[in-house]
Amino acid sequence: MTQVISVRLPSEWAGRVTSGLAREWVTAWLSQPTTLQQAPVPGAFKLNLRLSKLEIAELRRTSGNSTSSAIRAILALHVSSTSEPQKRGIKWVIGGIASGIVLFLLVVTGVGPRGGNGR
Repeated sequence: MTQVISVRLPSEWAGRVTSGLAREWVTAWLSQPTTLQQAPVPGAFKLNLRLSKLEIAELRRTSGNSTSSAIRAILALHVSSTSEPQKRGIKWVIGGIASGIVLFLLVVTGVGPRGGNGR
């Protein structure tokens, strides 16, 4: 029989952790437990995770923590090693426009192999 566990995670994990990934990481940890660091503080991001009652009992027993704390600590093992997703915002657009302007000016002013005094 399975049970849905709701876990509060740090807000910055939104978009980086899904229920599927969380389940995968928790079950992998249960098959080969490692030492867990202090669990991150609960945040505003809420994740629902379906685990069997046996997995929940094993998680509590093996980790020595509450279910939510153990899940946060396990996810932290993976999220901390995952790089922050790249955001292509206004800075990226400005960089592209500036590069285009510089290239345009180089072509118009004749800088390059055909520019100069034409020897």
